[in-house]
Amino acid sequence: MPIQIIFRLLRVTQWHKAIFVLLGVLYSGAWALMPQAFIAGVIFCLTASVTYVYNDIKDYTKDRLHPQKCKRPIANNEISFKQAVVVLIGLLGVSLGLAYWFNTIFFLIVLAYLGLNLAYNHGFKNVVLLDVSCIAIGFMLRVLAGTIGIGLPISRWLMLTSMLISLFIAFSKRRLEKNLNLAPNTRKVLQYYSQYSLNIALISTGLLTFGAYMAYVCCVHSLSGWFKLTLPFALFGLGRFYYLTLQTITTHEPTILIVQDKISQLNLCIFLALTLRAIYS
Repeated sequence: MPIQIIFRLLRVTQWHKAIFVLLGVLYSGAWALMPQAFIAGVIFCLTASVTYVYNDIKDYTKDRLHPQKCKRPIANNEISFKQAVVVLIGLLGVSLGLAYWFNTIFFLIVLAYLGLNLAYNHGFKNVVLLDVSCIAIGFMLRVLAGTIGIGLPISRWLMLTSMLISLFIAFSKRRLEKNLNLAPNTRKVLQYYSQYSLNIALISTGLLTFGAYMAYVCCVHSLSGWFKLTLPFALFGLGRFYYLTLQTITTHEPTILIVQDKISQLNLCIFLALTLRAIYS
């Protein structure tokens, strides 16, 4: 079995979402815990791949009707159903084994993530608001894995900001799917969302995210001028992301928008540079 097909089956290109695991260490400046956070991120990448493979096995017939998912290895007959099941079982064993070895709290977070995805795949994804809540909680569990999962306390403001931006990303995913004009049976819940309602949800969660981040900066880093300099770049980044969500008709993955947009990349680099300077000051 070619390694390229294995990588596509595991959706390695989605592993960048593990950045959420590193947020706690990044904003606390607890660099001594970065090795643990990195290991937690790697384990979470493998765990996420478990859910990706399971989803592809379960929905391969529907994926064949999707303009992009039809190119996935199982839907495209590049890997057999039996081979995919073998990969799933092996990957699940490795992920759970590593999580259990890491520590008990992290193991429970991984179990919660797997349980959440099972619930999502077997009904929650067809329920309005519950579907986007599941997506958002998935991102939140990544944040928890990189904080309490490695013994690091988390600021309530950072927690709130992470929760809101997770919802912002979840709504943007549904808006991007709306742009693709998918067949009704490929994503049933989309019939209950209008473009207008998703636009309102994106604007609301985007503004709330910025408000929560501003409160975090003012309450936790009130003496840091460098942190205050990140605020306009945070607002611009959210606004740019919203604009791209409305314009893009080539992907259903929100995080791909930043990867493909040079302006967003530049803005993100400046934001991260100012954040690191603020933490080191």
